[in-house]
This record gives sequence, structure tokens and C-alpha cells, in this order.
Amino acid sequence: MITAKENIITLAWTTPISFQPPIFGISIGPTRFTHTLIKEEGEFGVNLPTMEIVEKVLYCGRNSGRYVNKFEETGLTPISANIIKTNLIKECVANFECKVMDVQKYGDHSLFVGRVVAAVCEEGKYLSLEKRLKIEDLELVYHCGGDLFCSNQHTIVSPKPK
Repeated sequence: MITAKENIITLAWTTPISFQPPIFGISIGPTRFTHTLIKEEGEFGVNLPTMEIVEKVLYCGRNSGRYVNKFEETGLTPISANIIKTNLIKECVANFECKVMDVQKYGDHSLFVGRVVAAVCEEGKYLSLEKRLKIEDLELVYHCGGDLFCSNQHTIVSPKPK
């Protein structure tokens, strides 16, 4: 889940680009509301959801922030970031604050490349002693297309839309 200003967008097309320095890439179509917000603000948050909130992930993916406040509609909690002005999502197990370094157009999407300027995760619960996410203890959400999702611990699920 990506946050920009006061909006949430769900994206399947995301990727780490570099460990040192930490850089993240997200691909967004130019007609999306969040595309405009990120271009204007020059920053975005990357928030890692788990299967516990998969219904809310689906809602955020189906509805545009142009017309609804996704935080209010889903009950997700916006939290202040440490460096960027964009809110992050409390219910996500990890949050990364990114400043846009570059934007390139590829076909019908723009690739926003962001340097990670801060990262938040509950130490001990989700982070190992080596300061890496304990993926094996989480049920991270992965989009499989349409209304289908899977996790690193479960097979494909299709939540019922609200």
C-alpha cells in the first residue's frame, strides 16, 4: 500500500532497486490520483500490509481517493511520518518513507524511484536481531490479479468486498 499526501493506493508493481543506498521503485499509471499527488509532493510512503487487513487492501484498490477518504472508509489509522509530510498506515507491519529521486515514463506507466529516507517497524516483533523483517512470521499480502490475493504463508484468497 502506497501513501501520498492523504491518500492510499494499492500497487502490485513495486520493487526494491538498491540496498545501499536504499531505493524503492513504484509503477503508477498517469491517470491515477496518487500519480498526481506524488508528482506534486515529491514523496511517498510504502506500507506493508498483512492478510489481517486484506479486505481493506481490496477496498483501497477498488476506490479512488479523488472521491472517498480511504482512511475514514476503511478505519485504517494515518500516522505521521518522521521525515516526509505524507501519512503512513499504522496497521501495516512496516513503513518506508521515500523521497522521489527520478521519474521515468515506460509505456503507459511512470516509474517513480524513491530513496528510502526513514523506515519504521516494531522492533522485536517484526525485526530480527540482524535488523531484517522476519518474513517467515508475517502474512504479507501479494496481489495475484483481480480480487485474488496470496501471502507467503497461504494459498490464494478472494476477500468479500464491502
